[in-house]
Amino acid sequence: MGEQARPRRTASRTRTSPSWRSALDWVLVAAGLAMLWWGIVGMGSPTVSCRGAVMAPGDVCHKSSYTSVRTDTVQTYEQRRRAVAQSRPTVIVLGGVTLAFGVTMVVSRARRR
Repeated sequence: MGEQARPRRTASRTRTSPSWRSALDWVLVAAGLAMLWWGIVGMGSPTVSCRGAVMAPGDVCHKSSYTSVRTDTVQTYEQRRRAVAQSRPTVIVLGGVTLAFGVTMVVSRARRR
């Protein structure tokens, strides 16, 4: 008798408004695309850099650590170029997996509607 009825959310109101979960799904799709693009195009460029400075064959780069910007350990231009080339497939695969997961989440959320 003294109880008041609580307002209920209608299903149409919840379905039409974009949720933060679907926004995160689209962020995953965008991140996957960006990683794929960077792995294919960005890492394929011949530019090798050392903390923002472009390196040329014969140059060396002093590695940095958590405590010092410059250490005694050096990396040659060829070593840095090889490191980039070795990490390229990993970035491409991770980008593809992230993209596939994001697309799967977007499609499954669209099917539930």
